[in-house]
Order: sequence, then C-alpha cells, then structure tokens
Amino acid sequence: MATYDFDFAVAGGGPAGTSAAIALAQRGRSVVLFERDTFPRFHIGESLLSTANDSFAALGVAEKMKAARFPIKWGARLFTHDGLSGRGVDFSTVTEVDRPQTYQVPRAVAC
Repeated sequence: MATYDFDFAVAGGGPAGTSAAIALAQRGRSVVLFERDTFPRFHIGESLLSTANDSFAALGVAEKMKAARFPIKWGARLFTHDGLSGRGVDFSTVTEVDRPQTYQVPRAVAC
C-alpha cells in the first residue's frame, strides 16, 4: 500500500480548489494542490461580488487583497447566458453583506 506525506489532495487550483486547500491547511491538515495549468494565467472571472468578502476574510486573504490595491467595485451588471438581457446590482443596497464593495481582480495577477 502506498503512503503519502499529505492528508488531502485537492484537484484544481481555481477559486474552489484553492479555498478548500487554504481552509484545510488552516485546520492543521497537510494539503497538496494539483493544477494542470501554469499560474498566473489569464482566466475569465475577474469580477468579484461583494458576497465573497466574508469568504476572503475567513481564508485570511482579505488584507492581502486590500493591500494589492485592485480597483474597487460598487456594483455589477449580470447578463443572461446569451448576453441579450441582464440587470444591474448596486452592492450598497444588498443588506446581506457587511461591506458593500469588492474588487476587480485580474486572476492572472499574483498577489
């Protein structure tokens, strides 16, 4: 039987995989993260929503993101899959968030 020197293997270094790896490591587990692509790289998904701020704080990256001085966003425009219709979202009117702004973060930028 093979033995490994990590507790968890996470496949994929995108937002979900990275968040899972960070959360496991914060709980004292050893983690290996596998990603097939080289980072940093361009990838669609730079427009964050203010509902993600609590997750950034829990993962311990909120201050690092703030220090990176990414452009601050106060809203978003959400479109349907075909791009023919959509609606605007003003983060200051969302009562479920503590901070009504977030950042425009180019995923290819390592911070």
